[in-house]
Amino acid sequence: MSDNASGPTARHAFLAGCGGLMVLACAGVGLGVLGALVSYAQTGKPHFEEAFTEWGMLGLPFQHMALAGLAVFLGHRYGGWKRTLAWKKPPMWWPLLFVLPIGLISDWLAQFLFEHAPWLDLGGLDMLGDALTKNGTLGIVLVGGGAVLAAPIAEELLFRGFVYKAAERSWGPIGAIITSSVMFAAIHGDPLHAIAVLPFGVFMGWMRWRTGSVWPGILAHMLNNGLWMGMALTIGEMPDLHVGVTIASFAAVGGLMVGLGKAKSAGT
Repeated sequence: MSDNASGPTARHAFLAGCGGLMVLACAGVGLGVLGALVSYAQTGKPHFEEAFTEWGMLGLPFQHMALAGLAVFLGHRYGGWKRTLAWKKPPMWWPLLFVLPIGLISDWLAQFLFEHAPWLDLGGLDMLGDALTKNGTLGIVLVGGGAVLAAPIAEELLFRGFVYKAAERSWGPIGAIITSSVMFAAIHGDPLHAIAVLPFGVFMGWMRWRTGSVWPGILAHMLNNGLWMGMALTIGEMPDLHVGVTIASFAAVGGLMVGLGKAKSAGT
């Protein structure tokens, strides 16, 4: 089926799928509200906001699924979702090698903020770590799975896909990289987290421009978030930001080199 497939059956199926994703998003928010009410009723203490935030994070996979559905829907209406969202195999993978220096830049920035502007840390990462490590299998599946799979796909499709394409038509590649990076950082909410991931967002925007595809950004995003979740489960809490970014950088480079070596061997 082509990007612009017509006909009532295809259109109805597409809209039904997007509607289903939106229902899942509402279910995720509802899970947060229900969890907060239960927690508040059990403790009898005025920690409703914290309880809602932690339990609400269990619904993040559903919300990210809805975000991905929204990106595909917008891309479909914009002129074909695959073309608009750059959903295609990239002609090259070598830009991923720059994950290392970008990770080191984020490392330095995060350390600087922790030391000189601790008020920027609103505790969002700690709450994410608690939702992951203190809810058993449910936390691992929903929070871990959402961060490693759902979030990278959804955020890259929306920001390096639709937002990048729309901004590029008005302001060119540089404007597209800046716009998509700022919006990507802002969605993380916590000021310290948002500032620290901004260089990473710019890097993924650059990869989107250089390769013409969202796939490298999705892979880099999955590597980064996967190592974060793995370390959090290992030590029982969310690791320091700069540690996670640095380790993710080295792991991404090592994994890429192994992958490139295998691909080269298979092609010879």
